[in-house]
Amino acid sequence: MPTCCLSFHPCFDTDVQIILGDRRLDPTNLKLIRNAKAIILPKTCPQEIYNACSASSEAVLGWTLNR
Repeated sequence: MPTCCLSFHPCFDTDVQIILGDRRLDPTNLKLIRNAKAIILPKTCPQEIYNACSASSEAVLGWTLNR
């Protein structure tokens, strides 16, 4: 079932909010990304999250890639 909105940003309360801290994306996170209708990224975004979210065909909102 699609999630309306998924957020990796700590200040946006959405249907699902993922705060990874120093953890990596896991299969559950990747499934949530694939099923989201919109994704909100944090102000700076690790490459791994950027790559996973940009592969989504849905709207990805706001990021600055942190290299």
